[in-house]
Amino acid sequence: PDPQLVRRIVAQVEFYLSDENLAKDAFLLKHVQKNKMGFVSIKLLTSFKKVKYLTRDWRLTLYALKFSALLEVNKEGTKVRRRLPLPEYLLSIPPSKLLLAWE
Repeated sequence: PDPQLVRRIVAQVEFYLSDENLAKDAFLLKHVQKNKMGFVSIKLLTSFKKVKYLTRDWRLTLYALKFSALLEVNKEGTKVRRRLPLPEYLLSIPPSKLLLAWE
């Protein structure tokens, strides 16, 4: 795959999972909180508009994410998480509040 495309996919997913974005993205934060280890489905992330614009193939997203210094992919190659845990202020938002904010 084109190295520039790989870098753009990595940058977009790193942004999605950043403190700054998760503080505003109740839907994605809920998915991060739902998994005890903080993993999110690569297929889900690939379905997001800005990643889908770059690729519709979750396997390319998986390939690209292996180059990220900020994220790690699970052994099965199906999910990704931040290397650094969520800050306390994001963890402490109850999922019920997120749902209200999202709806």
